Amino acid sequence: PYIITFISIQMGILLEVEVLREIVRRPIAVAIGFVCQYGIMPLLAFALTKIFRYPPLYGFALFVVGCCPGGAASNQLTVIFD
Repeated sequence: PYIITFISIQMGILLEVEVLREIVRRPIAVAIGFVCQYGIMPLLAFALTKIFRYPPLYGFALFVVGCCPGGAASNQLTVIFD
């Protein structure tokens, strides 16, 4: 956990101020990503669970995976390997 915390802090330190300003000026891309990650993905996972009639445990697992962001590991590897 200490290494992951260090890498996450380093990712924040490596952000450029101009990139942050552009996000604040035009937040539409961030809003689209937020809606897709926390709206569409969980609803799609739930719909797949109902369509394919998964058992409750498998359906719950698919729903949890649909709710969880999946890009953290790739971001950390990007920082490690520059």
